[in-house]
Amino acid sequence: MTEPGRPARGRRPHAVLRALSALPLLCAAVACTAAGSGGSGSGGDDSGDGRLGVRSPIGCAEAMDFAGGTLPEGATDQECSTESGIDTLVRGTFRMPGADAGPWLERAFPGARPLPEAAPCEADRCVETDGAGGEADVVRVSVTDEGGGAALVTLEAFTL
Repeated sequence: MTEPGRPARGRRPHAVLRALSALPLLCAAVACTAAGSGGSGSGGDDSGDGRLGVRSPIGCAEAMDFAGGTLPEGATDQECSTESGIDTLVRGTFRMPGADAGPWLERAFPGARPLPEAAPCEADRCVETDGAGGEADVVRVSVTDEGGGAALVTLEAFTL
């Protein structure tokens, strides 16, 4: 026999049952908070490939700082982004006068070497450098002559 107000052996008190019934709501709240801290609720778009994380737009001057170079004066049609996870990847494209592209590339990334033949390159000029002074460990830049005096520059810089 049990004392009044105490549950019988083997039975759970009402307070425990209430706590257990609230557990799914608590778990749902925690899951929603965790999802909001790194998913699309963080301000970026979640179009990353999953290995790096969330892709977010950044200014191309910032992208060039990360790569260790400088954005050429008068660059147009600038589009740059970053993806971070274990490593960081910065990508970008912009246009500039074609006649200025070669000299700019040599100033911005002195010592850059041609991309190895095994690496795909469909541009007119593709170079690579290890740690050009920015945060990136590897920087790849390609320049495509678009005709009419314009060149399309593509940047890819990443940490290892």
